[in-house]
Amino acid sequence: MLQCVHWLRALRWGSLLSGLERVRFRALNASTAVGNMLLVLLPLRLGEFARPVLISRRSSDCSGETGSCTPLRLDAFQSFVVLGVTVLGGMIPAAPGMAGTFQAGVRVSLSLFVPPAVLTGTGLAFANVMWLATVLHQVGLGLLTLARGTVSLDEMLSTTTPPPPESPAGAPR
Repeated sequence: MLQCVHWLRALRWGSLLSGLERVRFRALNASTAVGNMLLVLLPLRLGEFARPVLISRRSSDCSGETGSCTPLRLDAFQSFVVLGVTVLGGMIPAAPGMAGTFQAGVRVSLSLFVPPAVLTGTGLAFANVMWLATVLHQVGLGLLTLARGTVSLDEMLSTTTPPPPESPAGAPR
């Protein structure tokens, strides 16, 4: 079962990258395996940077169909900066789902590393895909939690406070 989850994660990476370049499953699988290992072993989720770095090294720099080079390649430091600025941008009060501020955070941080022409094309697409993936993950996880009954909307919307837990028999009050 866990291996199926791993393969699905690798395929998800492939679908996210499909707009930029087709990456072979073998490269996706290897990059996902090492990236997940580093995610577990390294502090501060530093393993998140391993997958993009490994995939970029195992894929070609140029697309065979269009004959043009993929312009959006970030190293680990640049990825960290993009992530940090995006998190800061997400702290700005905004519409539900951080629509607008999330994309602005990604675009501002990408503008430090890529030319304006790339920023308005691939950079904007990257910001929107990142935003959509984040929102779908958060909403999906919340719905799954509600469906499992771990938390209920009734419990959340209740205006009464729950009674305090009863003390064990014989304990002084």
